[in-house]
Amino acid sequence: MSNNEIVQRTLIVGRISAVFGVRGWVKVMSFTEQASKIFDYQPWLVDRDGRLQSIQVDEWKSHSDGLVARLKGID
Repeated sequence: MSNNEIVQRTLIVGRISAVFGVRGWVKVMSFTEQASKIFDYQPWLVDRDGRLQSIQVDEWKSHSDGLVARLKGID
């Protein structure tokens, strides 16, 4: 199955909005009704330079008025 076919059949539940500090942490914008439910959807398919990459979340937490997550294998 091509990336285009996968994208057409994929439900977008959020996006990575920015890096957060160091060691693989990122800010996450959730489109789910209850924001933290985004972490129930694993693995994430992330578009990197036009290619989809499967990424696992190692841990996550609420921070200020949003969510942050540490991505497995990304430092």
